[in-house]
Amino acid sequence: MAMCIIAVAGLFACKPNNVPEEPKYEYDVYVAGGEGEFGKRIAILWKNGEATKLSDGKENAEAWCVYVLGSDVYVSGWEGKKAKLWKNGEATEFTDGKNDAAAYSVFVSGSDVYVAGWEGNKAILWKNGEATALTNGNNNARAYSVYVLGSDVYTAGYEKKEGKNVAMLWKNGEATTLTDGKENARAYSVYVSGSDVYAAGYEAKAGNYVAKLWKNGKATELTDGKNDAAAYSVFVSESDVYVTGYEYNGSNNVAKTWKNGEATKIGDGKEHARAYSVYVAGSDLYTAGYENNGSKEVAKIWKNGKATELTNGKEHATASSVYVVRREAGK
Repeated sequence: MAMCIIAVAGLFACKPNNVPEEPKYEYDVYVAGGEGEFGKRIAILWKNGEATKLSDGKENAEAWCVYVLGSDVYVSGWEGKKAKLWKNGEATEFTDGKNDAAAYSVFVSGSDVYVAGWEGNKAILWKNGEATALTNGNNNARAYSVYVLGSDVYTAGYEKKEGKNVAMLWKNGEATTLTDGKENARAYSVYVSGSDVYAAGYEAKAGNYVAKLWKNGKATELTDGKNDAAAYSVFVSESDVYVTGYEYNGSNNVAKTWKNGEATKIGDGKEHARAYSVYVAGSDLYTAGYENNGSKEVAKIWKNGKATELTNGKEHATASSVYVVRREAGK
């Protein structure tokens, strides 16, 4: 038997008994970064604004990237001279400290954990802790970002060739140059959507850095080169491509988000700011970075352009990565 209620204009709508209501959702926002004076940083993970220290402050440390799968939270970064991965707060060292190293990006696919970073001069990709060198170490190189789709593993970064940094993309270890090496360039982020591969970074032009987005190797300039700029992160949601970074306005670095190439300023531009990471959840746009308060860098998360301060501004702090998880309300 169904209950009927009178609807607009005298029409009737029927709602059967015992039909469950659509679940309501909430979002958990994870942010990785660091706080402390330079050289004395502490790696930090924030969940919904609550900070957890990943390092004890005995050695300089930073958390660069956060990835969440189920109940497990992965954070990549470094402490001292060692590349590290924290899983639910427990640290694993990927390097022995003989050479400087860092783990910049983490991506989990099934039971496999991929981490991109570097040790010494080599760009490195770790799979479940086992290192594969993407470069031979003859030239300085870095891997900044990793993305996995099916059996394909994509990594973005740079390698120095003949005196210039060349933006690079590796697919399953095979290298592709995104720039011709005439000017310095780097690729900081990679994202794969269907058959399209996106990378974000910068390339120098007429003495300034130009923020760039590459789609399947073809570059689009996000800025005109009149002032320095860089793109640090790319995220694709359905048909929309989001990029975040900064552009200098003649006085300060201004945090920016580009949606399908159209720029939106984050903050008022009165103090230095940069946005390092972008994530889209439902209809909400999250960006992570910092904004200077006049004397210190304050770690911030912006939701649809509205800022939340993660730190109190007493010490320098930066938010480097954001990851958003949807869950049913109350769970």
